[in-house]
Formats: sequence, structure tokens, C-alpha cells
Amino acid sequence: MSNYIFLDLDGVLNNTTYLMSILDEWGLDPKNISVLRKICEDFNCKVVLSSSWRRDFNPDTSVRTSSSYNIEWAKLIAKTFKDANINFVGITDFSNDRYLGWDRIGQIRRYIEKHLDKKDKYIIIDDEDIFGGAGWLSNKEKQMYSHFIRTRAAYGLTEDAYDKARKIFNK
Repeated sequence: MSNYIFLDLDGVLNNTTYLMSILDEWGLDPKNISVLRKICEDFNCKVVLSSSWRRDFNPDTSVRTSSSYNIEWAKLIAKTFKDANINFVGITDFSNDRYLGWDRIGQIRRYIEKHLDKKDKYIIIDDEDIFGGAGWLSNKEKQMYSHFIRTRAAYGLTEDAYDKARKIFNK
């Protein structure tokens, strides 16, 4: 059995409060990284990027992009994961079949169906309400909703999210 984290980046590992404090720079909040590292260490998690930034990574974790800004951002993310000993194992697919090209739930569902065993556990961390209230979801996606941890863009990944992750992984 393995534990997985489907991870968004903006609003999770960086946040508006931190970004306002560094003004002319950009980066990932060390406090948010610390919480992610704690979740990964305590529950032996593998991380799958579901963020739109995943387009800048190959599944083998190497950087791929043509934009100089994206190259620097992707390098920062890769270095941060490596330094924090975060087990980055892949990215979700790039399908564009729902709501103006965004189908993050479907992308995560397909990754789960293709790569996870029935005994594997997972959490989905995102600052956006990717489930949209859960009213239009399939039964499988409604089940996925119970694994969803929503962060606040102002603060990113906090100890509250850690507590929610612990409850899900300890079920």
C-alpha cells in the first residue's frame, strides 16, 4: 500500500501573504514546504503534480519548458522537492475535455485508475474548489471529494491541512 498526494502549487506551496512579503521576487513559502515535507515523511507519500505547472516537468522529474520564466520556476520547484526529500513520482495528464480546458478532477481520476492499487490511499490538495460543490460529479468523483483538502490562497498549506491529511491516511 502506498500513499499519494495530488498537489497543486499556487495557493498551496506559495500564497499571497508570502508573495506580498517578498514583493519583487517569487518563490515557494518555506512554511508551506515544511508542512508538505511533514505530511510526506509522516505518511511516506509519493507526490503527483496536478498543478498547471506540471506542463514544465517530464514524468521522470526533469525540467522541460521553453519559457525562461518557466524554466526558472520549474528549476526552483524541482530543487525544493529534492532539498525537502519529497518523493515526486509523476504528473497528471493534459486532457482538455471539460470546462474551458480544465478537468483537474478527471485528470486525477485517470491517474488513480492507471497507477494506484485499490489499497493505495491519496489526498488531493488544491486552493481552488475543483469539485465545484460536488453536485455534478460521477459517483467515483464524489468519492474522490472525501480525499480533497482545500487550502486558502492567502496562507497555502498549513497545519490544519496536515490534520486533515492525517485523518484521511489513518482511515
